[in-house]
Amino acid sequence: MVDWAGLISTLVFGFAAGMITAWRKASLEATMIWVDDLRHRVEIMKGDREKRQQLRHVKMDEDRAAELKAVEEERKRVRRAHLELTKALPIANETVKTWVIEPVRHQELIGELRASLERLSGCGVKIQHGVDNWRSPFSWELERIAKNIDAETNKYAALRGK
Repeated sequence: MVDWAGLISTLVFGFAAGMITAWRKASLEATMIWVDDLRHRVEIMKGDREKRQQLRHVKMDEDRAAELKAVEEERKRVRRAHLELTKALPIANETVKTWVIEPVRHQELIGELRASLERLSGCGVKIQHGVDNWRSPFSWELERIAKNIDAETNKYAALRGK
């Protein structure tokens, strides 16, 4: 005779064992898929981190280049301003000396001095003069211009020396 209880219990236990084995395989495969996905995500994050770092380095290089360019432009401006100041100082001193003695030469020097002050203004050097009438400025105004040019020349000479 057939042992139905044994047969049914074998079938139930076999089915349960098969289900457990299938579940373990599925769980193992799911775990492997999860590990692969995690590994892929880590690689992507590492690549993103490297890209961000490269972009940061590029930005730092660009900032440094811009800073160096600004420093170089300022150095050139100081050099041009000092050159203009050294040209304007003798003109200003001679203008003060020729105030009464040589009127024609004095007018020429006033024109040159005014042009020098405009060039200095273009270089970023502001010379306070307070001259209202450039056709016949007072001697004290010319002396003040010469004194201010001398002070700025010394200041820019010190800047160039740095």
